[in-house]
Amino acid sequence: MNNPITKIINMRDSVVLLNPPGSKKYSRDYYCGHVVKSNYYWPQIDILVLSGICGVEFNIVVIDSIVEGLSCEKALERILRADPVAIVSLASGVSWDEDIDFFRKIKKKANCPIIITGDYPRGESTGVLRENPEINAVILDFTDCEINEFIKGTKTTDLKNIHVRSDSVRSKITLTEGFSFPIPRHELFPIMKYHYPFAMYHPFSMIMTDYGCAYGCSYCFYERIGNKKRSLDNFEEELFYLKKLNIKQLIVHDSSFASNKKHGLEVCRIFKKFDNYFSWICGMRADDFSEDIIREMSRTGCMGITIGVETSNTGLLKSFKKNLDRDIVVKAFALAKKYNIKTLGHFIIGLEGETVESINRLIDFSVFLNPDYASFNLAAPVWNTSFREQLLQSGQFSSENMHVDISCNYPVWDNSKISRIQMASLKRKAIRSFYLRPGYILRQLINVKSFYQLKSLIREGIGLIINTWMKNE
Repeated sequence: MNNPITKIINMRDSVVLLNPPGSKKYSRDYYCGHVVKSNYYWPQIDILVLSGICGVEFNIVVIDSIVEGLSCEKALERILRADPVAIVSLASGVSWDEDIDFFRKIKKKANCPIIITGDYPRGESTGVLRENPEINAVILDFTDCEINEFIKGTKTTDLKNIHVRSDSVRSKITLTEGFSFPIPRHELFPIMKYHYPFAMYHPFSMIMTDYGCAYGCSYCFYERIGNKKRSLDNFEEELFYLKKLNIKQLIVHDSSFASNKKHGLEVCRIFKKFDNYFSWICGMRADDFSEDIIREMSRTGCMGITIGVETSNTGLLKSFKKNLDRDIVVKAFALAKKYNIKTLGHFIIGLEGETVESINRLIDFSVFLNPDYASFNLAAPVWNTSFREQLLQSGQFSSENMHVDISCNYPVWDNSKISRIQMASLKRKAIRSFYLRPGYILRQLINVKSFYQLKSLIREGIGLIINTWMKNE
C-alpha cells in the first residue's frame, strides 16, 4: 500500500503541523537546522507555508513544541487529542536522534502517516525512508501544493516534490519559474511567544517573496535548492491578510532579497500601498545593494537588513563561489546607514583556508563595519553543500557526525591551519571585541524606539552571555 491512511478523508479532518519537542532550542526551518543562540525564535517558515496549503483541505492544528516549551509527553498528548489523518513535521540533522525517537513514539499511538521536511531529510531522503519505516514521505519543496493529494490518497506516486518510500530513487526536484500558495494561517501559530532581535513591534510573523537562492555559495545550505519568485499578487494578498490580523512587523524570509532587482522593486511598490503600516526586515547580499533599491526599501518600511559578510579574505570568498570584495561590503553597510536601516552582519569563523591572523583581521573588519548587530558562527559543513563533501573526502570531517550546528561554540571538523580550540577561542574573542565596546552599548540604548525593543535588547544580551560564555557545546 502506497499510502497508510486507512479511514475515509473528510473535508475537515485534521492535519497536525509539528515542530517537535527537543532538549535544546532547535530551529529546523528552511533547511537550516541549528540551536538558537539567544532568547529569540520565530514561526518556522516551512510549516507556516504548509498551514495555508493544507488548510484548503483540512482543519489545521499547529503544535510548535519548541516555543511552547512542550515535553515529549505533552506534545504527544496534543497530537493524539487532534486525532489527525496526517502529521507534517519539521526535522533536522542537528536534532535527528530526538526527532526520530519522537516519531517512533507517535507511531505506537497514532495510525496516520508522518511526512517530514528539513535539511537532513531533504538531502538524504532515500536513506531516511529506507532506514526509518516511521516516515512515510519527505517533502522536497514545502511551497508545492501536491501534499494534499498525497494525504488524501488521490496521488501517491509520480509526485514532483515529495519523495515516498515506493520511489526506487528520488526524482529530480522540479522548480517552476514562479509560484503561489494559499495564504498561511498565521493566527494558528503562538505568535505572542515569538521574538526577534531587532523587531520594532510585537507580535511579528514571517513572509516570503521567493524560494531558494539565485546564488550558489558552496558553504551555504541554499547552495543546491534553486530559485523561483513568488507571484506578487499572491504576496499582496497575504499582506492584506496580515493587516487584518493586526500584525505589522514582518520578517521577509528570502535568502537574498532583491537578487532580482525588478522583483525587489515590485515588492517595495506593493508595501507602499499599505502606507507604511508594515515594518519589515530582510536579508540581502552586499552586491545587490544599489541606491534606488535601498531608498525604496527605506521608504516602504524596511527597518533592518541582514548581510552575509562571511570573511574579509576576498580570495577565499571566491574559492567558495561568493564573488564579493571588501569595497562592495563597505559600501553596502554605508548605504544602509544613509537610509537609517539597521544592519546585522553575518561573519564566519574558520573557513578552510583561514589562519589565526586572517580571522583577527575579520574581527577588526566587523568592528570597522560597525553594524547594529553581528552574528559570529563557526564554519560548519552543513547538509547538502559542496563544502561538506570536500571535508568528507579530505577526512577533515566524519560522516558519522550528523549533528552539525552553525551556532555551536566548538567546531566539529579539523581546519588544516587552525586548531579546534583556537577556532572556539576566536569566536569568543569576536563576540567580546564587537559587543563589549562601551560606544556600541551606548548606541544601542540611545537607539531604542519602543518598550518592546528595550525588552528585546535586555533579553538578547542576557542570552548572548549565557550561550557564549556559560555553555561549551
